[in-house]
Amino acid sequence: IYAFLFCYALEEFIVDQDNSAYTSIDGILYSKDLSNLVLCPTGKTGNITIPYHVNLIGDNSFRYCRNITAIKLPNSTTLIGKFAFYGCKNLVNIEIPNSLSSIGDGAFYGCINLKNVFIPNSVISIGDEAFESCQSLNNITIPNSVSSIGKRAFRRCESLNRISIPNSVTSINEQTFWECHNLIAVEIPESVIRI
Repeated sequence: IYAFLFCYALEEFIVDQDNSAYTSIDGILYSKDLSNLVLCPTGKTGNITIPYHVNLIGDNSFRYCRNITAIKLPNSTTLIGKFAFYGCKNLVNIEIPNSLSSIGDGAFYGCINLKNVFIPNSVISIGDEAFESCQSLNNITIPNSVSSIGKRAFRRCESLNRISIPNSVTSINEQTFWECHNLIAVEIPESVIRI
């Protein structure tokens, strides 16, 4: 993945049709069977719709894609990998399907213009630093399906003003809401036994 890191002018991958490991659609690199989105070129712009059959948004797959503004994930997606959208500073909106079960560590780290995220009831874990430094994030709902919220998950979410912890969560990890300067209210359920 790091073979193409910081190639900000790179707009597309073109894969030979006889390649046995990879294919490309709209310039984005996928595994041959389309189960895994491997890498989006960092020069890609605008709105991205990911095709059906993709189960995994791979680790670092959209890292530093600074000009992508919206992402629509298909109902086949079950996992957003580690640092998948790290540094996507112009990402404003992402549509997360009901098929998703896990949001990886640092998945949206530094998405400074991401404002609203709806996490569906299918998600059971939110990784460490998953939304760290999402400075514009002011509205997020954590469903009762979530049993684990990682360390520093919402650190430096400076616009976040209210959050409700679901009954499925038993602990609030270190620095989860560190430097959330505008956080007015936190609802803590009876299930939480450790902060």
